[in-house]
Amino acid sequence: MKRYPFILMLSLCLVPQSLAVEPDAGTPDLAERESDLSSDLELFVQGAIKEGILTPKGSGAEASVAEETHSDHQPTQLVTNSSAAVRKPERTYSACEALGAFDFTAYKDITEYQQLYKAREATSRHGDESHPSPSGSDLAKTYMALGLYSEAQMVLKLSPGAEAVALGKLADLLENRRAPDVDFFSQMASCESDAAIWLAAAELVSGSGEGVARLQGALSDFRKLPLRLRIDFTMLSVPNLEERGASALSQKLIADFNDADFANSPQLQFARALIEMDGGSSAARKTVESFLRRPQFQEEALAAMARHDVPVNPAFEEVLLGDLMQKFGYISSDKELAASLQYALRELSARSSYKPLIKLAALPALQNPEAQAEVKRQLTASLYRDLESDEPMRNMAAIDAMIETPGILAGELSRDALFSLASGKAVHLGFRDLAKKLSEGVSMTDEFAAESAELAFRRQDYDAVLSLADKYVTNKSLNLLSARSAIRTHAPERLRIYEDRLEIEPETILALIEEDAIAGDWIVSEWVYTAARMLTGDEHERRVERVAGMRRMVRKGPSSQSRVSVSQAPAIFSRVSGSSAPVGGGN
Repeated sequence: MKRYPFILMLSLCLVPQSLAVEPDAGTPDLAERESDLSSDLELFVQGAIKEGILTPKGSGAEASVAEETHSDHQPTQLVTNSSAAVRKPERTYSACEALGAFDFTAYKDITEYQQLYKAREATSRHGDESHPSPSGSDLAKTYMALGLYSEAQMVLKLSPGAEAVALGKLADLLENRRAPDVDFFSQMASCESDAAIWLAAAELVSGSGEGVARLQGALSDFRKLPLRLRIDFTMLSVPNLEERGASALSQKLIADFNDADFANSPQLQFARALIEMDGGSSAARKTVESFLRRPQFQEEALAAMARHDVPVNPAFEEVLLGDLMQKFGYISSDKELAASLQYALRELSARSSYKPLIKLAALPALQNPEAQAEVKRQLTASLYRDLESDEPMRNMAAIDAMIETPGILAGELSRDALFSLASGKAVHLGFRDLAKKLSEGVSMTDEFAAESAELAFRRQDYDAVLSLADKYVTNKSLNLLSARSAIRTHAPERLRIYEDRLEIEPETILALIEEDAIAGDWIVSEWVYTAARMLTGDEHERRVERVAGMRRMVRKGPSSQSRVSVSQAPAIFSRVSGSSAPVGGGN
């Protein structure tokens, strides 16, 4: 037990020596790490101020600005000397002022992120905090050589000058999130031949066929680029080259990489699969389809599969469609999703899924004339297909969409025709109230109005027929249906209105007197019976005589005799078919 105090005293004596040991040389110095963090924060803050995300302290009023400018505690890079300085327009630079901006020769060996530290050290040594560093473009090029284009853009926004503008255009092109500035690259190439390769890429992305020939002549410049730039250039170009049938040029691009490059780069693996797929490889088709699981490759993969009529695996369709709908929600431009949009529209249309289709049309990314026209085209085609289908489920899907969102076809030439078709289909399915709602405020063609009336008449919805007749007074077939409806509903006053609209034709006259006979009210005007007696032809005369026989039987009977019912009419027609007596007078 006496040993323990001595051991404890010995341990306490050793503690100071252990604390005094020098830190391991391989461990990063704390001050150095803090310096790096401070540098990164400085870049972020200055970029955010320039973008308007952050506001410099004291910018609210001129008096406070002047006061804060003289403060000993305000960082100089956050001071705004006057409101005029804030409003000072930035100078614009021409492309030819940026000669050498696209020269990445000195950056070809940059392949690791650790090399960024040296570039940032060099940047911080060239300028103080109150002035943009003259080597900001160097740091931006280092970022770009590693594929960090957003980080490069942040640095470039703090580095005014023609070179920074040119590199910013290049970063935009390589990110491929917006349409490239082809005119700028064209001007650049006219001043410096080395820029032709980037003009070729911009033309390919923009859909110009001139990019193919231009790239063919600039392959030597492609081989001078850093590895990451070559990979991203390949990923940018190959899908567009394959779409234009330039597989030979695509193969020249990927021939510049070794096996290790392919093993470490999904972009190169995908580009190679696209080329082999266009060469007819079934294994490559499966590889391309497997890339649908990666959002970065979905657009190009869908475009390639559509080009070769390769269907998406049904087991993956639902997941992919969900991914695309999410992507449409956060992407601000439809440039990134042309093929995805086509696929989504096609799938939603095939499934008669109108709610997500209508939701898709309202997304911010699709609020441009081209995208809206495509959505409306698909929507219109889907509605026509479903309303003309013999499948009630498809009929109701279309009708439901048009009832819930009546504005979906605003401005479309086919709007009235579709709503008329939907109304007729609703009548046919027995949904009278839906039919009325669909037909409200819709100007039908005579053909659709007559068709809707015919369907309503068959379902004994005579009010709907009469309502249509009030709107389309010159429609001959609709007026005849309305006259027959008035007879069946025992409405002589309304019958007179429709009789006056009718043309005196044999089939019209026969239809009226036969309908009058079946109803048993004998309310058809006498002039119609007079016209019937004047008809010639065996068939016409036989039909007129049948009606005449029924009228004679009714007149000969006692006054208390009941009207002829519909069920009795066929037998009566049969009994009097041989009669040759003339038709009697009407009421």
